[in-house]
Amino acid sequence: METVHFTLSDSDISDFILNAYNKQVCVIKQFKSHEDKVLLVQELHPFKEGDKYIFKILLFKKDEETLFKRITAVKFLLQQGFICSEFLKGKDGNYTQSFEKGGSKYLCILYSYLPGIELEYAVDLRDIRTLFETGALVGYLHKTFESFSVENLNPDPEDAWLFSNFHLLKKEEYLCNVKCQDLKEKIVKAIEDAEKSFLSKQNVLKKGFVHGDFHTLNVIVKEAMIDLRKDNFLCTEISLSSSVSKETKGSHLELLNCLTQSQHTSKNASIEYLLLKYGIIDFGEIIYTFRVLEVGRLITDIMVSILMAHYFNKGRVINVQHTAEKSHSHKEDILILNGEETKLVGNNSLDIPVYHDDQTVKLPDSEKIVKDICKAGAVILKGYFSTNSLSECELAVLMDAMLISLAQYIVLIDLSQMKDDEESQIDLKCRESSIILFQEFCKIEKDDFFRLYLDVVCNISQELV
Repeated sequence: METVHFTLSDSDISDFILNAYNKQVCVIKQFKSHEDKVLLVQELHPFKEGDKYIFKILLFKKDEETLFKRITAVKFLLQQGFICSEFLKGKDGNYTQSFEKGGSKYLCILYSYLPGIELEYAVDLRDIRTLFETGALVGYLHKTFESFSVENLNPDPEDAWLFSNFHLLKKEEYLCNVKCQDLKEKIVKAIEDAEKSFLSKQNVLKKGFVHGDFHTLNVIVKEAMIDLRKDNFLCTEISLSSSVSKETKGSHLELLNCLTQSQHTSKNASIEYLLLKYGIIDFGEIIYTFRVLEVGRLITDIMVSILMAHYFNKGRVINVQHTAEKSHSHKEDILILNGEETKLVGNNSLDIPVYHDDQTVKLPDSEKIVKDICKAGAVILKGYFSTNSLSECELAVLMDAMLISLAQYIVLIDLSQMKDDEESQIDLKCRESSIILFQEFCKIEKDDFFRLYLDVVCNISQELV
């Protein structure tokens, strides 16, 4: 996707909104965005604080009909009780307006701002109740969309970031970002395996409308309802294999039976509570596709976020252009970078470098860490089943969906575009976390994966969700 460069002054924005929407506003800030120009504006009012809005200039989306269908989908969700942004019509009666800059025309939209805090920053994502509720929220979203109907809201076939287009990752124009041959071969194999899995089951896998970009930055939590408990974390509250027989082989069928049984015997999420507590934003990628792909993406997004937040030092990121040697002792891990030793201390404070050449550092005890983080997906899945369900075939391809989501982060975060700024460092940490998770997941057999999920689903305490 080519980069579009142009600068906008605050007066450019305020003048346009006044002319197109008849609203006098001031610009508060511009949000960071990979694809669009996104600004927070506030209506000027002489006697009270004015309403806030999001003004978005769509740099790449040219299809006005598709955009209108997505706005229609959001209006439908609002009617069903979801907290979403409301789109404003311009003076001409249209939701979309045309913004001209540099000899080009861009679609733009104005919609209401949802107050609150992004889920990513509102809570610790290891919290069991948060994971359960997030799964329940996306489950209810999918269920609600079953009553929505609109034709031809299909994925852009050339957008490699859409999870339904994972086959595009095999193109050399994307794979060239992966310099490590071993990692590249594993990614190609994961994509080919997923293609076979989805092709063989495509007639029985359930399709539906999905958000398309459902993650913890697009879920808004009301500040008054943020739970500040600190004791219900995955690593301390879920002990595995306490009630599941060691002889249990582990399969998606056993997991499905356990999840289905929990629908009848466990406490389900309160829909009213979910819709009161959480808002959902950024519906610019709504598509009609296999819904299990969105479940897999959500799980991997949260796993990546947990790894970044709790197993990477939040300080500086070291960019290393050379292969690192790693030496082990019984007491500590030592990373040798260009002859200098760096200690890796404690699982909660690891100063892990981000590599431009895919020669990633293996976390101390990374297998255990990844399995601990993997528990998050099982709790999300249990939440999903409290408001919806997945079929046997959908569960069978869940691990494929997770692997291809990780592969997208590895392949599509373009190292050549990295700068020496905070945003690039976050992208690099995301890519490095995805590589660590992907490498460890490639070692896990599907039966072991389902057994791990089965252990969590069977052992999680109902008081914690």
